[in-house]
Amino acid sequence: MKKLIIDVNAVKSNLAAVRRQAGSALLIADLSCDAHGLGLLPAAELLRGEGVRAFAVGDVEDAERLRRAGFTEQQLLILRSMTDPGEIERACDAGAIVTVGSLAVAAEANSVAQRLSTVIEVRVKVDSGLGQYGFLPSEADAIRRVYQSMPGLAVSGIYTSLSDGQTRKKLVTARMEAFESLLVRLDDEGIDLGVSHALDAYALFQCDLDRLDAVCVGSALTGRVPGLASQLTKVGYIEASIDELKWLPEGTVIGTGKGRRLKKSAKAAVVPVGWCSGVGRGDPAKKGFFSRLFGRGDRLSVTLRGKKLRLLGPIGEDHMLLDVTDVDCGVGDPVILEADPRAVKGITVEYRV
Repeated sequence: MKKLIIDVNAVKSNLAAVRRQAGSALLIADLSCDAHGLGLLPAAELLRGEGVRAFAVGDVEDAERLRRAGFTEQQLLILRSMTDPGEIERACDAGAIVTVGSLAVAAEANSVAQRLSTVIEVRVKVDSGLGQYGFLPSEADAIRRVYQSMPGLAVSGIYTSLSDGQTRKKLVTARMEAFESLLVRLDDEGIDLGVSHALDAYALFQCDLDRLDAVCVGSALTGRVPGLASQLTKVGYIEASIDELKWLPEGTVIGTGKGRRLKKSAKAAVVPVGWCSGVGRGDPAKKGFFSRLFGRGDRLSVTLRGKKLRLLGPIGEDHMLLDVTDVDCGVGDPVILEADPRAVKGITVEYRV
């Protein structure tokens, strides 16, 4: 047995922290990447129950899933800038807001709208320095054309992303200033910008976003935003049962290749969770990535009844060995592994109060 446990109260606590920081700004919950590991539909249900009425998703499929699940009145923004006319038409059918990050995308959406004899709601995405989808801040003339010269489009807002979760405050502030300068220029030209917002939890807590109408946050709900540990609560842990207990003699080599040789005999608990499930390093080339997610590479925080356990050897593809030499335990007993939901994969998600 193995499950990714999501503490409902922890998610609610993070949502409350975001709302306090956002003040009167509209809150848009980013549910892309399967709600950052929280699970698209259960996360949406929880947030809707807490009064969230606007959501962002990464793909058309997610927007369609939410509509089919009964999210018929909620605002849905697709964050990906799409050029495929079929995807744009599906987004239109789902009543979702389409992101346009270039003139080519805007022209395609306008063409689809005219072919369908309708008007498609869109929002302009500005790339403030992350190299993602979006117009550059210097492309004010192109953005003006989207607002004023495409009758098939109803532009309801403009937004940007400011950090990748590890950017320094000084750089995030510079990006925000570039975005705000663009907004001022367009506003001075008499353009009704609609809702202006930023997709960024780090900037919400560390920078001044008072001039924006809305904030869009996702990873903040998991409580795993670098630099915000004191303001948010970490969400997510894996609960996995012990599959087998066995004594390993001194000198046993654990792991493939050279592995790791035991210096003394140990009682080992076999637990069916490994790097294939997103736990541990797996590919050494990804050491930096997993070090960021888990803190110290493959040295995870693993406990049994509150007692910390030590790993015996490297984490395997689909299992790990834990040292329970001095621990009273049996097959079927659950161990707890702290895990970032964004990295976990292939494990059933369970919400608990």
